[in-house]
Parts: sequence; C-alpha cells; structure tokens
Amino acid sequence: MAVTDDYFDHGASGSGDWFAETEDGEIQVQQQLPQEDLPGYNAYDIHAIRGVVFYISQSETVGYDEEPKEEHGGAGGERDYGRVADLDYPIHKYLLGDNGVVYELIGSVDEIRAYQDGFGLYGDDGQEKEIEPEFTFKVSDDADAQEAWRQILENY
Repeated sequence: MAVTDDYFDHGASGSGDWFAETEDGEIQVQQQLPQEDLPGYNAYDIHAIRGVVFYISQSETVGYDEEPKEEHGGAGGERDYGRVADLDYPIHKYLLGDNGVVYELIGSVDEIRAYQDGFGLYGDDGQEKEIEPEFTFKVSDDADAQEAWRQILENY
C-alpha cells in the first residue's frame, strides 16, 4: 500500500470551518480564519492534528507516496486520489484526533476520491452547514494504531 499525508484539501470555499463527522461527534479539520469563530476551535470537542490516506497505487508505489503532493491538481477541483489510486481497491482515510483516537473512513475511489470527500463545511456565519459530510468516520479497529497514537500524544 501507498500512504500520503495529503489527506485533506479543497478549492475555493466559504470562510467557515471544515470538519468531519465521527462516531464521537464533529472533529474540526480546518479553521480557515483563526481570528474568527465560524464556529471556531472551542465549538469542537475533537480536533484533527493530522491525517493520512492509504491506497493501492496505480504506479505500484509502496510506502510514502510523493505524487499526491506533486500532482496536486488545481482550483478546478482536480484534487483527486483517482489519479494515483488503483480504482479496484478502496481508499482508507484516517484522522488523528487530539482526543487520542484514530478515526477511519474506508470507501471506493468513486465514493471518496476527492480530497474533500468525507468532510463538511460550515457557512460564513459559522452556524449553518454549507456542505454536510456524506460519511461518518468510524473509530478504527486497528488496536496497534490506536495505541501508537496514544503513545505519541503522551509526549506532548
């Protein structure tokens, strides 16, 4: 499998926060205007510290894959794992929460191919959702990943 830390991005959007729905509630992924609460850091119990995406590479890359960052696409919405992932295998998106939990979203390339698939966006008022997430990130069943993430967080 290939992995990239290019786990989230979007084209032009409003100024509200980007988030994902998890089994534990909403997780803030990006606060576009840190000086404004739209709805802002304190509105979330969970914040994504980082994320990664695993997939079977079309180019047979194993391990870290630079291609998603190098071939990022443009403002026209081409931020898309379909350029690098084998269409016959699922994509695994992971969010690393500041609550010590690893969340995962697994879907076909058709379902979650875009960098912003799986994420939602609050509108410019920070109250109404402009984009509702189509999926819910589940708590990962990978006990080793959960333990490793907890140990990493203990150092901070």
